[in-house]
Parts: sequence; C-alpha cells; structure tokens
Amino acid sequence: MNFYKKIFFAVATAFLWFLCPQASAQNYVSGYVIVAPGDTLNGMIDYLEGMQNPKYINFKKSRQDQQTTIYMPADIIEWGESGRVFRSATVDVELSADKTPGLDTVSDLHIEKRQVFLRTIVIGEKSLFQLTLPYKELFYIYNDGNYELLIYKRYMVSKPLLPDKDAYKNYYMGQLIEYLDDCPKMQKKIYKSKYTLQGMLRLYDHYNKCKPESGDVIIRSQGLETTYGISAGVSITTLANLDEVSELHFSEDYDKHSTRGAYALYLDLILPRTNKHWSIYNEVMFSSFHYSSVKDEALSPGNYITFDAAFGQSTVSLNNQVRYYYPVKELKLFANAGISNGINFMHSSVEATSHYGSQGHVNNLDLILEYQRWERGLIAGAGAQYKRLELEVRYEKASTTRFRGVKTPTGSIFFLLKFAF
Repeated sequence: MNFYKKIFFAVATAFLWFLCPQASAQNYVSGYVIVAPGDTLNGMIDYLEGMQNPKYINFKKSRQDQQTTIYMPADIIEWGESGRVFRSATVDVELSADKTPGLDTVSDLHIEKRQVFLRTIVIGEKSLFQLTLPYKELFYIYNDGNYELLIYKRYMVSKPLLPDKDAYKNYYMGQLIEYLDDCPKMQKKIYKSKYTLQGMLRLYDHYNKCKPESGDVIIRSQGLETTYGISAGVSITTLANLDEVSELHFSEDYDKHSTRGAYALYLDLILPRTNKHWSIYNEVMFSSFHYSSVKDEALSPGNYITFDAAFGQSTVSLNNQVRYYYPVKELKLFANAGISNGINFMHSSVEATSHYGSQGHVNNLDLILEYQRWERGLIAGAGAQYKRLELEVRYEKASTTRFRGVKTPTGSIFFLLKFAF
C-alpha cells in the first residue's frame, strides 16, 4: 500500500506543478490587431470573456514580453484570435430589456450611440455582426458603409380584464428581406426566423445554399471541442482488514492485491481559449476486485473446519476530472485529477467443510453483510497521448468501506490504454 501512496502523491505533485503556473498566468492566446489600414500587429491577446462582448483587450508582442498594451474600441480597427474576429464600430444600441420581468409596456425604442467591439458572424458582401449585452443580444448588418442595427423589441401589452400578452416589433425581418434581396426564396425563411444567434446562422446557411457564389463566410463560435472513445486496462486494488470481518472467515495472510480488468467510455471536453491545454475529462467506468482465502479453524484435537471464502465487488462509476495537456513534439503529455462517484454490487460466498476424523461435511453459509452501496473517491493520473492512442497511469483512493464497524481502506492503481474515435 505504501508503494501506491507514493505513486499517488507523485502524480498529485506533478499535477500541481502543471496547474500552479498556468492558473496564475493570464490567458493569452495568439492573435492580431489592426491599428490602422496596412498596420497589423501580430502577438498575444487576452480579454475578459463573459456574457457580453469584451470592452477592451490586452496585447503584447510575445508571451514572454513584459510590456502590455490595452486597446479600447476607439484605438483600433479590428482584432482577432482563435477563429474569432471583432471590429470596432460606433453603433445604435437598443437598451430595452428582453426578459420577463422587466419588459417595457410600450413599443418605443430606447436608442443610445456607443463605440463597441462587434463580433463578426459573417464575412462577405452580406456581413453580419453581433453585440451581446448582459440583458440581450443585438445584430447588425453592414449596409452602404454603415453598421445598421437589425431592429427587434419584445414588450408587454396590457388590456383591462385580460392577462398581459407579449408583443414584438420585428422590423429586422423587413431589413433582412431588403438586404438579402438577391435570393427571393429567403423571404419565407426570414418570416419564420428568430432573433437569436442560432436563428441568424440558420438563415445564412440557407442563403449560402441559395447563393453559393456570394463567398460569404460564416464564423461559427469556437466552443467546446469534444473527443470521445473507449478505454481498457487493468486495475490493481488493495483492500485491507477483510480478515477482521468475522462473517467472511478470511485468514490473516490473504493476498490483499486483486488484479482485474477495467473498461470505460470517455468524453473529453477541450475548453475554448486555452490553446487546447485544459479540458474536462469525463468517463463511465466498470471495474471490479475479487479476493479469496482458505482458513482452518480447530474445534478439538483431530476436528477442524475449513473455510473456503470469496469476496468481490463490481463498481460502475462516473469519473470527472480536470486535465492539463503539455505538448512535446508529436506527443501530448497530460496530468489530471478529480472525483469519482460509483455504485457497488457485492458478491461473496463462504463454504465451510467440517472435518471430524476422516469424515467431512460441506455447508454453504448464507452471508448477510452490511456494506457501503455508494462509493466516492479521489483520482489523480498522468500519461501520454499520441494521435488517437493514449496511455494513462491512475491512482484512485476510494471512500473507506465499513462492514459492521470494520474499516476496509481501498486504493486502486489503473493502467489504461485508450482509443479515440
């Protein structure tokens, strides 16, 4: 058991070694800034990504550069990173709330001029831009050299003796029909559209099918990247103190290490804006262990009982871990740590053979053991990934199982080979 503990703490230390420098650093990623026509700066960009468009960005020429420049919308023309493009623009912003409660009871627009970073959704002749505010999202088209707000407002209509009813100012439909007038088929699609990002993306998918020669490029959000696959390997489980559970009749020198197969399905969620270094690694795993013992108990001279005992457990667990990748040429080294929650299925048997002189009598004992059905544990592991193959060594410290007051500490080390689809 001490050997496994050393492995566990070594893996945990390695994980923290990866984690601490990264957690303390700002999240700079490769990008560019267009300061003026013909003046483009390439370097590293960091910005606050939340529920609205960034209000400013931090820029430096390299990751090691100590000098940082803050750019506001008034300072630059455009910037981009990781497939995202933002343009500086002075636009009309409609300030009415879009959620209940808080809806206006009038249809009048509340317009304010602001200088902002617009996120580019479509690049081309029929460009489309998005501005996300804490309370709503707005869309803009680039028409005759100006950024034009697509007008939409949701408000509440109240009538005496009748319940309140939602009403909508859908001017954006007429604006889009005029904007995309080179494809008459779009009119029906626009009337059925919703004033949401997904609604706009669906419209432009239809438009690109109608006018493939337009050359419009849809920039879809770089969200979570997913990798899924299967894994198989072996687990070596150490379960102590079974000899103290009187119902099992285990001998004191039973083999405390059980080697069994382990199998899992996994889903790895690569987090955006981390240069593919960080992920949330999830898996459903089946694992088990099995122990056996033969023990003689003397009754009197020449008379004794032989207990042939077996105890095992199968566990289906959901494992959730935070993983950090560190690329080395074609390899990706990684370390991960997290928690495990599982449900246990126990199986046990004891065969008692009574020996009286030269005669023997066999009895199968009925066991009623109180044990822990739900299991929680801590996990830490490390390994390497090469293309679709991955090898991981992992240690899991499970919650202590109790049999009528007897504590049986459990620890398992896993050797897993994985294949991504």
